[in-house]
Amino acid sequence: MLVSPDGKRLAAQGPTRELYLCSSEGQDLIPARGSLAGDELLQWSADGRFLYLRGPGDLTVQIFRLDLRTGERELWKELAPADSVGNIGIAADPRGIRLTPDGKSYAYTQWKLLDELFLVEGLR
Repeated sequence: MLVSPDGKRLAAQGPTRELYLCSSEGQDLIPARGSLAGDELLQWSADGRFLYLRGPGDLTVQIFRLDLRTGERELWKELAPADSVGNIGIAADPRGIRLTPDGKSYAYTQWKLLDELFLVEGLR
């Protein structure tokens, strides 16, 4: 659940992973137009007009900006590690991707698994 910057609205995920908006008093529960089941809440915009949402995926992640007035959903950024060697995914927990409310900065956790393989010849 995320609280809007003015503290008057909440954005929350329902039991079947759809997104809802409601007043902070718990009234007027409405589906968030333009969101898709499985979207994950990341951040409100500073002015409260947009929600930043994480789409499905682990190796690369699409982040969408949802206009709460119109229901328009636009791709804001796609996160993909610069080096994909050993990449097993971008953290899927709610704190795995962090955005600033102005949308100018972000950080994410990437998981890697690196091993070494040795070839030994001539052993008896």
